[in-house]
Amino acid sequence: MFSLRIPKRQTQSFTTRRAASWILFVPLAVLVTLISIAPSVDAFVASFDVGPGRFTAQEAPAEIALDNYRILFRDKAIFYSLSITALWATANSVLTIAVSMLLAHFMYLRSRSKRKRSLLYPFLMIPLGIPLYIAVPLWRAFIHGDAGNSLFSRFTGITMNLITDPVAAFIAALIVSIWLNVPMTTFVIRSHMDHIDPNLIDAAHLETKYDVTIMRYIQLPVLRTSMLTMLALNFV
Repeated sequence: MFSLRIPKRQTQSFTTRRAASWILFVPLAVLVTLISIAPSVDAFVASFDVGPGRFTAQEAPAEIALDNYRILFRDKAIFYSLSITALWATANSVLTIAVSMLLAHFMYLRSRSKRKRSLLYPFLMIPLGIPLYIAVPLWRAFIHGDAGNSLFSRFTGITMNLITDPVAAFIAALIVSIWLNVPMTTFVIRSHMDHIDPNLIDAAHLETKYDVTIMRYIQLPVLRTSMLTMLALNFV
């Protein structure tokens, strides 16, 4: 009977490389434990008691079992807030993917037509080059200004007071978030478009002249994995 024997030296080399990879994983595991897991466990344990000096005169924490959770789930504002958050996150992720897909498709067509790169590339680099803690105050000053009296209101005649108008705050935050997320999502989708066989696109152009049809039946199935990944990241 034929048998495949792996040399002992190669087996030891594979084992050594595998052990080395696990050793490199240890610092990441320690970092995640200290930053994420440990605070989460501490917060969960602390949710079953009231700390000393906060609501009781006792020196030791007072155990209140599930009272915190009963109060939490009886508050209708919690579910109202969760609904708004879920709606905002869904709209943000879906609109970001849709806009990024259209921009990536336009960039792909420009590259295939042998034209010079459009101004889309430098414009997409602007949100990436501005730190978040600077971009958000700039957008707030542009949209909100002084109680709605801003550059945006002067240009459009529309006053958006982000403090007193929840709908305006929802829309403004959504626009700014899309503006921040679209560049990276676009570049990821655009890079994966290069994995599509150009001959397949040329053959599809013989059957239809609509780019939307080609995008629907050829590009989207290939880009499904990357789009779902970016959809999940943007939702989080």
